[in-house]
Amino acid sequence: MREILFRAKCKLKGKWMYGYYRVSGGKHYINSTKVYENTVGQFTGSTGKNGTKIFEGDLFNFKKAGLYEVIFSRQYGFIMRSLSNPNHWVPVAHYKHLEPVGTIYEGEV
Repeated sequence: MREILFRAKCKLKGKWMYGYYRVSGGKHYINSTKVYENTVGQFTGSTGKNGTKIFEGDLFNFKKAGLYEVIFSRQYGFIMRSLSNPNHWVPVAHYKHLEPVGTIYEGEV
C-alpha cells in the first residue's frame, strides 16, 4: 500500500509543506499550516532515481519529447502528460530513473 501524503506551499513562508491535507472553513491546510490551494499535490507512490518523492504538479524533461507534468487521471491513475501534446502521456511508475526538474507552481502564489 502506498503512503498517503500531500504537498503544498505555505502561505506564511512560501516553503513546501508535507503531510496530511484538510479543508476547514474554506481554508486549506497541510497538517495545521495554511497553504495555497492551487499548489496542493498528492504523492504518487513513486520515487525518482535518488529517492525523491514524485507529486502531482512535478515536471519531467524528456530530452526528445519535452516537458511532462504529473497529473491524476481517473481512468489511468498518476501519469505524466506532455505539456506540448496533452494527448501523449506515460505512466509515472515506468520512469523511476528520472528526477523532477521543477514544478508547475514555480513563480506562482
